[in-house]
Amino acid sequence: MHSMHKVGVGLVALVFVIGLGAPSAFAQYATTTPTTVEQISDLLQQIKELQDQILELQAQQGDLRQQLVEAVQLTRSLSRGMTGEDVEALQELLAEDPELYPEGLVTGFFGTLTEQAVIRLQEKFGIDPVGIVGPITRGTLNQLFRHPNRGHGNIFDFILTDDDGATTTDDVLPGRGLGRHKVRVCHSGNTLVVGAPAVQAHLAHGDTLGACDLDDDDEDEDEDEDEDEDVADEDSAQEAIDSAQAALDDAQEMVDDADADGKDVDEAQELLDDAQALLDEAEEAFDDEEWEDAEEKAEEAEEKAEDAVDAIPGDVDTDDPVISNIETSDLTATSITIGWDTDEDADSTVWFGTTTPLDTDGADSEHDGSMTMSHEVELTGLEADTTYYFIVGSEDEAGNEEMSSEGTFTTPAA
Repeated sequence: MHSMHKVGVGLVALVFVIGLGAPSAFAQYATTTPTTVEQISDLLQQIKELQDQILELQAQQGDLRQQLVEAVQLTRSLSRGMTGEDVEALQELLAEDPELYPEGLVTGFFGTLTEQAVIRLQEKFGIDPVGIVGPITRGTLNQLFRHPNRGHGNIFDFILTDDDGATTTDDVLPGRGLGRHKVRVCHSGNTLVVGAPAVQAHLAHGDTLGACDLDDDDEDEDEDEDEDEDVADEDSAQEAIDSAQAALDDAQEMVDDADADGKDVDEAQELLDDAQALLDEAEEAFDDEEWEDAEEKAEEAEEKAEDAVDAIPGDVDTDDPVISNIETSDLTATSITIGWDTDEDADSTVWFGTTTPLDTDGADSEHDGSMTMSHEVELTGLEADTTYYFIVGSEDEAGNEEMSSEGTFTTPAA
């Protein structure tokens, strides 16, 4: 392709040089001999032949370029920073739709602009928009490369749906409040119009992108009009099934985690089994083209999955509070403040007396029921010049309690 381009440029340059020289030649031979006239005629004929060759080469170059794009099939994953002919072919394809790739640069280098174009394509074809051409994106692109109805701006065969559900083929760009993109797919010989979330499900079942009969546009439009309502119901049912499946997957993971933590998940698992049975019924109804029943069963399945999550027992706190940083302050002849920290919210109690070892069952105490991690209790009514023994304790909301070892302080004389 590149060598052909160089030949074309060289021929154009030759014609340009000849063209510049022609007026000088005519001026030099203002009075010509028959031989000179014949030479000029031959020269003009050569120019004409060169011009024809340039046009032919340009046409061949365009045909070769189109054949190369149509024949290419992506065989590896592509991502930012990669180069190659397959990247160039990808850019050629994306550039055919200005909505996807407005810059239209074909460089063979997978940069940020190409990545953004791939993300736009993935969003329209129900693929996780990560900007990487992985197996799913590659399969979709390879179908587009083989699409027989190739042309600028129409290879993706989009149909926009307005707010009342009617379809239109008007040339309206997306993102202007007219609805969301839908895509034609060929399903069992019938042309369907599906939303992005359902595209990959159809492709996974062997359907192909585009209308089934691209040579008869009028017939396709008539079929689309007749099937609009059924297609909308199918699309809605497929989205409900996909949503229910995602909810079941998340719920199962949470139940498994809870089971691994030793929690009683029998009730949650039973509800989850019921949800799976409903989803199976929804998929059977979908296969039988009973769209409304499929959507209803899928919604029930998702609700059961949510009930299963609610039935998972909460975490049971069995850890005692950890007491640290015990300090005394504001010591007087008759009072003192004792403080400490815990690693979780808990209440505050100080037991105190003048005998050791201190028996908390019979000792005086001060209690603060506030739940906090920073504790402070003031003891009052103490006797001057007396040695006291004390123990601090904290109990969390789950009833777990911790007490410190015995401490001591002596009040000063009055």
